[in-house]
Amino acid sequence: EEGEESHHEDLPDLNYRRIRRSNGKNETTLVGYAPAGRLDQDSSGLLVFCRSGILAKKLVAADGVIEKEYLVQVEPAKRPMHAEKKLGIQYLPSPTLDLSIIRNGGAILVGDGPINDDDDTAQPFSRPLKPAYAEWVRDGSILRIILKEGRKRQIRRMVRELLGYHVVRLHRTRIGPIEIGKLPQRKWR
Repeated sequence: EEGEESHHEDLPDLNYRRIRRSNGKNETTLVGYAPAGRLDQDSSGLLVFCRSGILAKKLVAADGVIEKEYLVQVEPAKRPMHAEKKLGIQYLPSPTLDLSIIRNGGAILVGDGPINDDDDTAQPFSRPLKPAYAEWVRDGSILRIILKEGRKRQIRRMVRELLGYHVVRLHRTRIGPIEIGKLPQRKWR
């Protein structure tokens, strides 16, 4: 019922409320806080909550100036997925260690939607990518990427379409000056 208090073992004891949505599903919500962005279900790392929705938007604005840093574990991509083929991608580039295409910016990604077999809604995207910092932490297997923009599944798509790799694991380590450090998964500070 609306107004019923709920507490989670993994999150701070702030102000949670169990609510019933119009579709009949129960949901727990953190009252008074706005998430600064999101993480895909298959990603991990830092997620910042703010009392100010305006601040949250500024932290993750697609055209923003706030840096977001990621560690990306990759492996060579084998072939285009079904949704990529629907967008006209017949071949992926051969895996390359040359990161200049990301560092220099200007590349155009084929689709703006998620690239996976379950989604057929990807649309062409015409705005060129901004330059981003990229370096190999371990050649051919782990990248560090720092973005100042945030498009839907951008890193996964950049790595696949521009570098010829498939993302195995994506972990956000920093948003602006806020670093995750050694904070364990599912913990907060």
